[in-house]
Amino acid sequence: MSAAKMNALTNLKTRRQQAAALGASESGASPGSGTEVGPTASAGVTSSDTKASGPSRLDPSSAPTGAPGAAAAAAPQPSPAPAAQAAAAALPTRQVEAFAWVCGTCQRECVPVRSESRCLCGHRLREHDPASSTTSSRCKAAKCSCRGFFFIVAEGAWVLRCRCKHKHVEHDAATRACAKGGCSCRGFDSPWVCNCDHPWSDHRQLVQVKEVVSVRDMMGAMTLAEVGGGGPAREVNDYSALKRGDLGMQ
Repeated sequence: MSAAKMNALTNLKTRRQQAAALGASESGASPGSGTEVGPTASAGVTSSDTKASGPSRLDPSSAPTGAPGAAAAAAPQPSPAPAAQAAAAALPTRQVEAFAWVCGTCQRECVPVRSESRCLCGHRLREHDPASSTTSSRCKAAKCSCRGFFFIVAEGAWVLRCRCKHKHVEHDAATRACAKGGCSCRGFDSPWVCNCDHPWSDHRQLVQVKEVVSVRDMMGAMTLAEVGGGGPAREVNDYSALKRGDLGMQ
C-alpha cells in the first residue's frame, strides 16, 4: 500500500474518532441520556432528593393552557335549562279513548292504530267517529255501510288479505263476509302471522284510555326565547326570514 493511501486512512480514522467524541458529549446533555428535564430546581433541592421523592404526578391545575386536558377541564359542562325542564314537567296531558290492536297471547300492542289506519270498508280511521267504549265508531263517508271501525294491518302499498285470498274492500263492511260471487267466506280472517310470532286471529281490537299531549298545549308550553327564536326548527317556521336570506347556512 502506498504512503498516500496510508495517510488517507489515518486521517479518516482520526475524523471518525473526533466525530464519535463530539456525539458522545452532545448526548450527555440530551433528554434521552437519562437526565430529567423539567422546571428549574429550587435552592436546596439536590438530585438525590428528586430521586427519593418517587415518580412525579401531574397536577391538573398546573397543566399548561394549551394542553388538551386543561381545555377539557376548563370547558363548561352543558346543563339542561331549568325553565325547559319545568315546562316539560308541567306539560298538560288529557285522557282520551283510542283504539289499540293487542295480541291476546303476549298481551302487547303490536301495531299502533293511527288516524291514517285503514278499516275493512276501505276508509281511514279519521273518516270514522271517535273511538268510544260505549258507542260504535261508524264511518262518516257517504253511502258506506260500515257500522264500526275494523282495523286492517297495512304498510304502504301492502294491505292484509283474507284467507279467501280476496282484498279487505271485497268484503261486506257490515257483515264482514266476502262479497265476491261464489266465495264461501263468511267473515274476514287472515293467515298472516304478526311480528310477535302469533297469528292474526290471536289479536283483538280494543278501546283503551291513553294520555296524550295536543300540539296546541305543546306550543303553549314553549318559552318566550324559543318562540322568539323560531322554536326548535326556526329555518322551517320562519319562512319570511328564510326567503330574505337571513337564515343562511352558518
